[in-house]
Amino acid sequence: MKKVLLVFIATTFLLAGAMTSFAQMNFGATAGVNIANVSSDDDDFDMDSRTGLFIGVYGEMFLTERLSFQPGLIYSMKGAKASESFFDDDFDDDFDDFFDDFFDDFFGMEADVTMKLDYLDIPLMFNYYVSEGFYIQAGPQISLLLSAKYEYEVSVMGFTESESEDIKDEIKGLDLSFGIGAGYKLDFGLGFFARYNFGLMDISDFDGDAFKMKNNVLQLGLSYSF
Repeated sequence: MKKVLLVFIATTFLLAGAMTSFAQMNFGATAGVNIANVSSDDDDFDMDSRTGLFIGVYGEMFLTERLSFQPGLIYSMKGAKASESFFDDDFDDDFDDFFDDFFDDFFGMEADVTMKLDYLDIPLMFNYYVSEGFYIQAGPQISLLLSAKYEYEVSVMGFTESESEDIKDEIKGLDLSFGIGAGYKLDFGLGFFARYNFGLMDISDFDGDAFKMKNNVLQLGLSYSF
């Protein structure tokens, strides 16, 4: 799989270089919000979305009057998070609502876990301009892992303790996804877009027969063409 991806990456950039020879490229900057999650084939793996940021640069070259190729380099925050509360339900049932709230606040335990996965994304989008300014897009995205951490925050009886664990050795360094989206560019260079990236690869690199995980990210962003 890695060899196939390397050949794919090399071929893509060779094609981009060839197209640059007969097409003019415009450059721009982009930034926005990621609403990221990690899906799994394990039914017990249930995490909520993590909200993060992305920022980067891109180039756009028109291949025809309506079709353009838009590669980019994007720093992107992905991952997922989960929260859990623990309390003795049998003990809790012996009290009325007032005491329920009291014991939940002062004797319950809450745990927050965040999986922070930061990547360098290389989106290779093809934009089709349906009308002036408005476009739809689709294309593959290659992602290189920059950092991977688990952050734990446990609260007991009003006391909170936090801990961070590096899990980069347990996450694959390369990811592949496919993005679809739409956007609108104004006459003076400012634009906005929404894109969803579907994970195509298992990113877990755990020892043994561990469950599979995939990155899925909804991006809401702004762009500015120079």
